[in-house]
Amino acid sequence: MKVISHKDLLSIWNRCLRNGSLGKLSKIEKAFLRASIVYSKIKGKIINEKLIEKIESIFRRSNSTERNKKICRKIHKGRL
Repeated sequence: MKVISHKDLLSIWNRCLRNGSLGKLSKIEKAFLRASIVYSKIKGKIINEKLIEKIESIFRRSNSTERNKKICRKIHKGRL
């Protein structure tokens, strides 16, 4: 069972702020992350698997760079 704590969500948010990847996200996704942070602050952690999957997908998309995408394409084509 996966769990995301308040501390984890804050570190994700701060990392996105520092590297400027919040600009890649839509307003709804940003609002969802903020709401998740507030919820986890109240409850302590997030246990719901659907919420965790959504948070992880947003984080993966915000962290993806062109360089990482090119490397992944090469790996899938068998060039590396």
